[in-house]
Amino acid sequence: MKSIHRLTLKNIAQILFITTMSIFISCDDEDSDLPGVGEIEDLTPPESVFSAFRSQTDLLTFDLKNDTRSAINFLWEVPDGVTVLNDAPSSTQTPLEARDLSVKFPDFGTYEITLTSSDNNNASSTVTQTVEITKPLVDAPEPNFSFELKESDFRILDFTNESQKTARVIWVLPTGASLYDADPSDDVTPSLEDDNVKIRFPDEGTYDVTLKAFNIVDNEAEITKTVEVSASVAPTPVILEPGFDKGNDSRGAWEDKTYLSFDLGGIIQITTDPVQDGTNAAKLPDDGSRVGYQEIAVTPNTDYTLTYYYTIKTSPAGSVTVSIVGGTGFTSEAEVNAAIIATDTGNDQTNADSFTRVNLSFNSGSNSTVAIYFTNTGAEARVDSFSIAVDN
Repeated sequence: MKSIHRLTLKNIAQILFITTMSIFISCDDEDSDLPGVGEIEDLTPPESVFSAFRSQTDLLTFDLKNDTRSAINFLWEVPDGVTVLNDAPSSTQTPLEARDLSVKFPDFGTYEITLTSSDNNNASSTVTQTVEITKPLVDAPEPNFSFELKESDFRILDFTNESQKTARVIWVLPTGASLYDADPSDDVTPSLEDDNVKIRFPDEGTYDVTLKAFNIVDNEAEITKTVEVSASVAPTPVILEPGFDKGNDSRGAWEDKTYLSFDLGGIIQITTDPVQDGTNAAKLPDDGSRVGYQEIAVTPNTDYTLTYYYTIKTSPAGSVTVSIVGGTGFTSEAEVNAAIIATDTGNDQTNADSFTRVNLSFNSGSNSTVAIYFTNTGAEARVDSFSIAVDN
């Protein structure tokens, strides 16, 4: 009986220990489910916050950046007259339900923008901010323009906008004048707000043309110039590919076969280094086998100056010759040489990477067409940047 008693007491002690531990473990489990440890829903509404940033390209356009956290739905409110520029976030929403908003205001001034944000518990908050749009301090526009006769019709002049500190311009034409579309097939209609325009005048005479210039805050300034339209004014001839900057595609404009029924020489080569301007120049190998030849339209009995640049490798001795040939339809090299009305031969070999400028003056005589003809001898050479002007 004593042994049974001792066993029973031992068993009771073990049972009490296990029970006590179970209670402790049970209490720990219950403590992890107590409120306030993190599993109660947070019903605090999201705090609506946004910032406004002005566009770098339009003073009246702003990006509204939404900085709200813990929200999934948004609704913007903007004043009447404000244009919303962004798309809707989905097919079932409006643009005003986007997270971020892009808007354009109708004018400078003060506007109130409201943002309401809500989370998945429908808890929400609303914030209204005032956006003040002020004109920045900028320089006044400085209008200026130039004009010249380029078309064969003396009544059509080219006008080039040379204004400074200007965002846009408007041309004001005299009565009877109109914009001229030089290429109706390109589907681009000339506008009085284009930087550069061609203007057709009704006839010979004196006309006032005005250019209005506006800066980025629409401050305005204008300039008026008097234009004399005369049939006696010669147009500036057009040289095709004067800087060879279409690469190999430039060569056709300077190929003798384009204009002649025989060969004066091989077609020019093209180089990218060195160049006087742009990306390419004409290259002439040292054997003198290549030539450049291009016919251009001129006004008879008119003085012109052809400007170009050349460079020659420092050795062996070499030269570059550019000539003006009067007329067209030649059948032999002898005829071409006999028709040369002006020529210049350059032999500056000081620096192969430095171009020498040449001004070649000539009178067109009775010719309505002349050719620019260039070649070289002795050393590899480059020619670049042709231009021509009517001498006043």
